Amino acid sequence: MSNFDLKKYLVENKLTAGSRLNEDEIGEMATLIKKSSSLENEKPLQVDDLIMWNELDYSNDRGMGPTGILTVGKVVKILGPANVQAEDIKTGDLYKVSRRELTKVPSVGDKIEATLFYNRGAGSGSSGSNKISGTITKVDLGNMKVAIKTEGSDKPLVASLKDLKNMKIF
Repeated sequence: MSNFDLKKYLVENKLTAGSRLNEDEIGEMATLIKKSSSLENEKPLQVDDLIMWNELDYSNDRGMGPTGILTVGKVVKILGPANVQAEDIKTGDLYKVSRRELTKVPSVGDKIEATLFYNRGAGSGSSGSNKISGTITKVDLGNMKVAIKTEGSDKPLVASLKDLKNMKIF
């Protein structure tokens, strides 16, 4: 038999673990995993919200496959966590749209954060993207554009809805 005292071992181990815990707490209180937005929480999708999605158009298929037409509609019904039923605002047709395929259209007064993609068509260096944030001052669904009041600018930025990606609405 050995003189091993289990009680003594458990108490010593507990003290050692407790000591390390206190050292860790003193050394670093918290570690940032993901920086949160400076704005409030993103607005959830609801009935009557305007959304946009790409609808496949086969009418001009010249051997290159269908093209995507940006369609704007109003959410009529939430069909669970994956889909919504939307009404095309131009035709009145109803569509089942996957939440992964849709983008919510902001309203006047909404605060947004997005990536704005641009292509000025002037060759190398004329295309790219910028992160933007601001408040929506105008929505023009006929031309599929929005005006965004950004910080530090007197004139609103006018952007095409199709050029705004990763948009978050607050």
